[in-house]
Amino acid sequence: MYLYFTKHKQYNRKFAREPRDPQSAFRPLEENVNLDFILCRKEIRKVDNGSTFSFSGVKYRAIDQGKVVALVPHYTVTVLHSPRFGVKVQYHGTVYDVEPLETLRGEQAIPKQKKQSPKTTTVPAENHPWRNSAPSVPVSYEESDREILEALYSSRLAWR
Repeated sequence: MYLYFTKHKQYNRKFAREPRDPQSAFRPLEENVNLDFILCRKEIRKVDNGSTFSFSGVKYRAIDQGKVVALVPHYTVTVLHSPRFGVKVQYHGTVYDVEPLETLRGEQAIPKQKKQSPKTTTVPAENHPWRNSAPSVPVSYEESDREILEALYSSRLAWR
């Protein structure tokens, strides 16, 4: 750590310059701007019919002062995720807290099982073309390979 600070001081002595204008170039941040909501990971999600959305395998619903916020089904919301505040949702320009649905029921969500139709095997009829294999006929060529190549090279159609 000492080496880092020593090199840092050397670097500053070598390259540091006084600014032309001593007044700060940064403008003050407005009071209604929350940098945590700007400097976070944002992902888009669709609201389902139950006013919930899914994020990282968990279903959430929006909460405002302890009351559930009714979200419009199929509406697009922005999920804000940060280690500083966790998960929040932005809906119509307003940022709301969220509540996972598993804590409401006290149980894990049961994954939907697909209905499996019974497998049926179909046997083709006796006269089906798949059952009648093609007769094996020996293949023979009347011309030799050399004659075929000569015909190809002498053909005017091959060189168009």
